[in-house]
Amino acid sequence: MALALNLLLRSCNIYQGWGGDYAGYLGQARSVVESRPITDGNYIYNPAMPHLAPPAYPMGYPLMLAPLYAWFGLDMLVFSRFSAFTWWLAGVALFFFLRREFSTLPALVTSVFFLFNPYYFAGKNLVLPDFIFAVWVLAAIYWYNYRDRHRYPNALWCGLWVGLAWVTRANGIVLLLAFVADTALSYLYTVWTQRRWLPEIKQMRFLAIAAAVAVLVQVLVHGVLFHLPESGSYFDQMNRGAFGSARINSNFNQLLVQVLHYFQLEPEMTFFRIKNEDVAVQIGGALAIGLIILGMLRPGSPAARFYLLVVCLFGVLLAVWPLVQTLRYLLPVMCLMAYFLLRGLQAVDFQAHWVANSLKWLAVPLLFYGAYWHIDLGLHKGLRNADIGAPEYWNNQEAFRYIRENSPPGARFAASHPLIFGLYADRKCVRWSNFADARQIWVDFKQFEIDYLLVNNWVDSGDAGLQQFLKDRAGALQKIWHNERNVLFKIDRSSQ
Repeated sequence: MALALNLLLRSCNIYQGWGGDYAGYLGQARSVVESRPITDGNYIYNPAMPHLAPPAYPMGYPLMLAPLYAWFGLDMLVFSRFSAFTWWLAGVALFFFLRREFSTLPALVTSVFFLFNPYYFAGKNLVLPDFIFAVWVLAAIYWYNYRDRHRYPNALWCGLWVGLAWVTRANGIVLLLAFVADTALSYLYTVWTQRRWLPEIKQMRFLAIAAAVAVLVQVLVHGVLFHLPESGSYFDQMNRGAFGSARINSNFNQLLVQVLHYFQLEPEMTFFRIKNEDVAVQIGGALAIGLIILGMLRPGSPAARFYLLVVCLFGVLLAVWPLVQTLRYLLPVMCLMAYFLLRGLQAVDFQAHWVANSLKWLAVPLLFYGAYWHIDLGLHKGLRNADIGAPEYWNNQEAFRYIRENSPPGARFAASHPLIFGLYADRKCVRWSNFADARQIWVDFKQFEIDYLLVNNWVDSGDAGLQQFLKDRAGALQKIWHNERNVLFKIDRSSQ
C-alpha cells in the first residue's frame, strides 16, 4: 500500500479540466480561511440554471481543504496530491473492509486493482469529495456491522463517521436511512419468527446514539458554524415540479448502465456480434456480473444483507436525485460491488483438492484485465480532448490574472464557467442560461448587472446564442483585452 501511495502521488498534475465543482469547493475553503460568509462567494447562482451548481456545497470537504489553502495558497499540485491521498485512503479502507470476511491476499489484490482502475485512477487527481466520502461511508458501515453494539464508544464513532459523510455529500443521509431500515427489518423478523414484541434494547440504543451524533455533526457544521443559502440546493429542484417519473426512470437507467459498463457488460450488447478484440472484455465482465449476482443472492451473513440494503437505498436515492450521477458518485456502491464479487467467488466450490479452491482467487485480477484495457483506451481518448485548453493552461491563467489586476474588486462578470472564473479571477461571475437566444442573454446580463463578459474562443465556439449576441450587441460591447484564446468585453448596459 505504501508503494501504491507513492505511485498515486507521483502521477499528479495541476490540471483539473473544465468541470467546475472543484472550484466551488476551493472557493468555499478560501472563504473559511478569509473568514467570509459562505453565502458571499464569487459564484452568482442563476436560478434559470439550477443544474450548473448549487449556491454552496456541503462544508465537510471545504473544511478539509481550508488548512491547505491557508498554508500553500492556490497551489493546485498540493490539492491534487491531497485528493490522491484521499483516494489511497479509500483503497486502504476497502482493504480493511474486505479483510473482515476474506483472507488477506484477495482483499489486498482487490483493493490494489480498485486503486488503479483506469477510471478512478484518472479521477484521483481531481479535487473532489467523492473519495473521502467513500472512506466515511465504509468506516460507518464497518463500525455498524463489526463493532460491539453494547459499547457506547462504538455508537459514538459510528455516528461520527455518518455525520462526516453527511456533511461531505448530502446523500450521506442514506446511511441513517439504512440503519433505521435495518433495525426495523430485524425487529419485524424477530416478531415474525419468535413472536417477541419487545425491541432489542442494545440495537435501539446504538441506533439512537449514532443518529444523535450524526445529526449533531450536521447541525454544528451547517447550522452553527456555516450558514448555507436557504434556497438553490439540488433538493429545491424536486420541489419546483420540474422533476418527475420520466427523470427518475432516466436516472435509474443511467446508474444501471454505468455499473454495467464498469464491468463492460453492456445491456444492449448481443453476444453473437461481439467484436473480436473485445472478447476478453465481455467475458470478464459477464463473469464479474455473474459473481456479483451470486454474492447478492447468497449473502450468508447479517453484514452482507445489510450491504445489499445499502446498495438498494443508494440506488433509490440517486435515482430520485435531480441530476443523473456519474460513476464517481457511485464509488461507495462500487466498493460494495467488489465485496459481493468476492462473496460470489467464495461461494464457488470446485469440490476438488484444496489447491483448486485456493487458486480460484487468482480470478480477481483476470476478471478485470479486459475491462482495464477497454476503460483505459476510452478514458485516455476522452482526456486528450478534454484537457486541451483547461483552465490551468497559460492562456486562460493569463486572462484570469489580467482581470484580477485590472478590474474593480466589485465588478461583476459573465463567463461560461463561473465557479472556475470566480476561483482564479477572484471576481463575482454568473453564467447565462443554457440554450438562451441573444435577446435572453441580454436580459440576463441586465438582470444580474453584469459589467464584463469573458469569451473563451475554444470553450464558447459552439454556443450559438452567445455568438449571435456578440453580433447583435456589438455596439454595447467594448473589447478591452484579448489573447490567442480569450476576449474580454466591457458591457454598456445602458445601450438599447
